[in-house]
Amino acid sequence: MLIKSLFSRLFTAIALMGFVSSVQATVINFDIAGAPGSSVGATIPSSFCFGCSVSTTLNPGLNSVAFTLNPGESQTFDFFKIKVKGFGAAAVDVNAILGFDLPTTPGVLSQGSGGYVTIFGVVSAGSLTWIDPAPITLLDGSQFSVEFSDINAFGLGNTARVTATITALQPVTPTTNAVPEPTSVALLGLGLIGLLVARRRLSPSLLLSH
Repeated sequence: MLIKSLFSRLFTAIALMGFVSSVQATVINFDIAGAPGSSVGATIPSSFCFGCSVSTTLNPGLNSVAFTLNPGESQTFDFFKIKVKGFGAAAVDVNAILGFDLPTTPGVLSQGSGGYVTIFGVVSAGSLTWIDPAPITLLDGSQFSVEFSDINAFGLGNTARVTATITALQPVTPTTNAVPEPTSVALLGLGLIGLLVARRRLSPSLLLSH
């Protein structure tokens, strides 16, 4: 009965370890929201410019962007376009929110700042740098990060594109109270059962002689 009980506990422990591993490797399904869940706006805090303005336009296909990520995988897609006008130079601040229909989580907010120089939109140069948002943790413990692409551009035209990259983060390995691997549990259990069987096979006389 004791050996049977040990076998039962061993298999239960192995099954539990496998369940924990599967939970840690949960995939994440994403369905990106269009307006108004996602939004972007730009302002000019200061300028030395004639007729300068800046406008932003969300990707019209944003609402149809959907994908699934395993831990460690990433997906990049068009987020919005920014367009400048005028003659001269101006500073630019941009506030953007990337919304989600899936997973159920608030939209990710980020702020970018930079500036541009343009000659009536024919030739332009500009830069935009984002503050990276903190990783998002879902109710099941899985995590993902969102990054918006920076802009460093010079050339003909007056329009630049910003992309969004979503990355499913690898599960965090605990540094304390670590859960043993299923193989380790199996070897330990089999070793204990082997010792118990060997002890039970010893003759009573041999045991008394010691």
